[in-house]
Amino acid sequence: TVFVAHGDGVWTQQILDAVKPQVDHIVAVSHRVREAVCGDFPTTVIHNGIDPAHLTQSRSREIVRDSLGFGPEDFVLGFIGRFSPEKNPTALVEAVARLPRPFKLMLIGFGVQRFELLDQTVRRIPGRYAIAEAHEHMGDYYGAMDALCLPSVSEGYGLVLMEAMMCGCPVISAPVGFAPETIKDRINGLIVEGTPEGFAEAARLLRDHPEWRTALALEGQRLAQRYGLPTRMAAKFADLLEQLCRTAHPVH
Repeated sequence: TVFVAHGDGVWTQQILDAVKPQVDHIVAVSHRVREAVCGDFPTTVIHNGIDPAHLTQSRSREIVRDSLGFGPEDFVLGFIGRFSPEKNPTALVEAVARLPRPFKLMLIGFGVQRFELLDQTVRRIPGRYAIAEAHEHMGDYYGAMDALCLPSVSEGYGLVLMEAMMCGCPVISAPVGFAPETIKDRINGLIVEGTPEGFAEAARLLRDHPEWRTALALEGQRLAQRYGLPTRMAAKFADLLEQLCRTAHPVH
């Protein structure tokens, strides 16, 4: 029996503790998860693969931005995910509030903080944001951003980072999930402290250095194509399961 640990928090730890007597091996989706919840249990780290079909584009960058109220001169920071305290989208509202007016915020998602987040954006960055919910053609939204931000305080993996990089969108991430073990800061992405000031400063750097931003996005895309494909994840699972079966049932 193989347990796949996706998170680095209490919820994953509680489930694992409950089923440990039945588990022979753990697959952790990042080294952070292995260190946080797996203890000395036999564990293999296998990064998640993403589904390219989830990232299709149905509209141009210009059309998507226009539909959300963003102009060609705006620098749009994006968030895709659950509106909840652990995902910390409110940090991005405060980051944009510290930046000049051409910096805007795109929030794509749903969750318990939706109304709180809406109230905060109205107060702090009026006329400089869009909030929407989407479930398909996510490439439309990644393509419309100038940078994808991951401000989470807790993250087992951080799938949106790999999705954004696959779409050629630069990423700014707090040091969570797979970011510290895979992203090389200022080479294929930016890693900052998960504070409004950290994201604001990174956004300024990307806006002020467009050629570097393009190179950063290209390196991120190369990384995603090398490590983020589902075929790579499936092959690693197949190798692990074959190895575990040989160990459990040796051939004499």
